[in-house]
Amino acid sequence: MPTLIQLSDCQRYLTVYQSGPLSVAEIKQARLDSAGFYNNCDRALVDYREADLSPLNLLELDNLAMEFKQDLPSCRRMAIVRTIGSDDNYYEHLTNVCTIGGVDTRVFESPSQALDWLLRD
Repeated sequence: MPTLIQLSDCQRYLTVYQSGPLSVAEIKQARLDSAGFYNNCDRALVDYREADLSPLNLLELDNLAMEFKQDLPSCRRMAIVRTIGSDDNYYEHLTNVCTIGGVDTRVFESPSQALDWLLRD
């Protein structure tokens, strides 16, 4: 499914947009494609509002979350924007495991709230 990666105009964060049903391979490819941008920033805004995480099981989500800091060691803060009403279990797993792994992670339903939190020092 489509993935768009863009460094913000202020160069303080990276936006990663993914849509459609996601696989482990697609998420890992997005990490690989975005790795070079983290030389300039240490924050990510991940937009999953049009993504479907249901093809992933909780073990796959745990593994992806545990590997995040290893794959992108410069990233220290991540805001995830989800669809209103989407399954909380997926996002709770991502948030908890990423935070334990050293990436301060929060989930939002509003992109503006996510960005406000992300840019706080």
